[in-house]
Amino acid sequence: MSSLASKQSPNSDAAADPISPYVTTSKLMYRLPFYVSMAVGTVAIITLFVFLISALQWRQKPFFGAMLSPYLTVDGSRPIGAGEWVGLNAGLQLRDEITKINGQILLPSPGNYDAARSNFLNILGSLQVGDTVEVEFQRPDSGKVEPGYCDIIKNGSSSCTLNFTLGSLSDTDFIADFSIPFIGGLILVLLGMAVAFLRPQQSAAQLTALFSISFGVFMAGLFAVNNTYTALLPWLLATLTIGGSLGTLALVFPTRLNITYRYLWFKWLPFALNIPILLFGVFLFLFPPTPYSFPDTWQPGVFYAVLMLIVLAFNLIQRRANAASPAIRDQANSVLIGLALMTAPLFIWIVDELLRNVFNTPIFNINTSATMPFFVMPSVALAYAVLQYRRVNTDRLISQSVTYGIMLIALVLGYFLIVFGASLFTNQALALQGNQFVIALTIFVLAVFFLPVRNALQERINAIYFRKRTNYQERVENFAAKLTSLETLDQLFESYRDELRQTLNPSSVFLFLPNRPVGEYTAYGNPKPETDVRFDIASSLIGLLDKNEQIYLEPGRAWQPELLSEKSRLGILKTLVLVPLRGRKELVGFVAIGASRTENGRYGFEELRFIQNVTGQLAVAVERAQVVESLERRVRELDVLSQVSQAVNFTIAFDDLLELIYAQTDRLISAPYFYIAL
Repeated sequence: MSSLASKQSPNSDAAADPISPYVTTSKLMYRLPFYVSMAVGTVAIITLFVFLISALQWRQKPFFGAMLSPYLTVDGSRPIGAGEWVGLNAGLQLRDEITKINGQILLPSPGNYDAARSNFLNILGSLQVGDTVEVEFQRPDSGKVEPGYCDIIKNGSSSCTLNFTLGSLSDTDFIADFSIPFIGGLILVLLGMAVAFLRPQQSAAQLTALFSISFGVFMAGLFAVNNTYTALLPWLLATLTIGGSLGTLALVFPTRLNITYRYLWFKWLPFALNIPILLFGVFLFLFPPTPYSFPDTWQPGVFYAVLMLIVLAFNLIQRRANAASPAIRDQANSVLIGLALMTAPLFIWIVDELLRNVFNTPIFNINTSATMPFFVMPSVALAYAVLQYRRVNTDRLISQSVTYGIMLIALVLGYFLIVFGASLFTNQALALQGNQFVIALTIFVLAVFFLPVRNALQERINAIYFRKRTNYQERVENFAAKLTSLETLDQLFESYRDELRQTLNPSSVFLFLPNRPVGEYTAYGNPKPETDVRFDIASSLIGLLDKNEQIYLEPGRAWQPELLSEKSRLGILKTLVLVPLRGRKELVGFVAIGASRTENGRYGFEELRFIQNVTGQLAVAVERAQVVESLERRVRELDVLSQVSQAVNFTIAFDDLLELIYAQTDRLISAPYFYIAL
């Protein structure tokens, strides 16, 4: 398709070329995801600009003293700093519905919350910091004793009135509730557009871009949801579509799941499941049944995104274990690290929301906006994994992260125990927490014991984390030492086969060596090849082997186009892994390995790494054996030529001369039949 698209007619009259419309349409469809990503990114930038302007304008107005949902009910937001919000301090509680301010009705008609939000903002805009307001609200009655400012219970709600003085939102709260989420959202939107621009033809990159952009709008608009009420519908659409892009990404990254090759529609299933959630959320937003239904418009989308995040994590763990190359394993590790950094605050937030909705009593009172920096990490990790400009040993990074995490916990507990132990003797626990002697003693203990403990702990964690790799590495070293004492190809290949049989137990192992005179790769065997299957030296398979360290024909996955012409031959051999034998200048052969005889019949990352390392040792030995064999053959050829030349000079009988030529030729070429035509 790409080569066809590049062949455009130099004639300006493109309509005369019957291929041109097809080429243009194909090229457009091929780049359609890129155009969609950039269009969504442009809309997101405009939306973020609206969020910024409205927040700065809102900052000039007095703060109501509590953050309200778009349906003017008090939500669960709390101040970050030591200051208090006057509304909450006066008595406003979660789920209180604001109905009047200074006697002015906010909701002109049932369900008209657009007008209610506009009236609320206009009233606040007409007031100043320090003004006293009278706030009337409805409080859901839960059977508890209402305070003195609530007197009438009607239809399950209490009618309440409060008076308090308006203040302003502190800088700390404004930074935590608006600045941090907005900056994080802006970073994600720009990051998503950059990924889409740099990888315009990569589906995983476009899905990463859509996820980052939609998630960035979600983060940047959290302040608008509870305060400025601008661009609520774009924010809701972005929030409800996070799960679709994330779920589809889980099916194709770092490699496509096998089921998506058998059923091409399957990779779009997350988007299909996302559509009912999207329609339900938008309908509920436009036609709210109760003033408490706003969380029901967007939370299903977030919970669906969390479910797709779990699917992505599960897929990454599976692909990491069965990675066919270090690049795929590093991609999986990078994203898993990003997910791990977000897991703790996300889990706490989910538990908090469930308790808030079920029991109306949150435990943690976690501020979602303040935790936004943690939520940036998955998108950053995905962008890094997709772009993959530089390889990082993520296995080593994970191992060291575990070590320093354990050391951090140990240091915190150690300091606490030192303070607590000393307080048992002095009964001055509170004073000792800031005592300079205790701090100096703690630093001294850490300086003495940190490095030895850290090194011992790192060695132990590496022994556990890299246990299988270490075992395989020992076998590779033993195999390399064994090869130094072997000379012939028979000995080398038999030792290689025994090593694989003892370690991985493959169903078959074939060694193919080049036969230069014939122009083919033939299977090695003594006295004859182990199989009649042969591969042409000019085959696309040989070219692919020359470019790759290893080819893993994972069951259920589509083969590379270069392998399709050799599919029947590889099927006869029941090959699962192809590994080239690299010489100093060219391929000296390749190995075809069948499936493992274990239960699943597959090879994981460590097994494939072991095969590559062992085959690399075999390649060196085979090249050495071929050089020795080539030298011996040349010596035999020179010896034959010498004897034939001597016979020609001294032998007179014609029959004796022919018999000598036959005998010497048979030394070079084992031929059952020999004819000389005169």
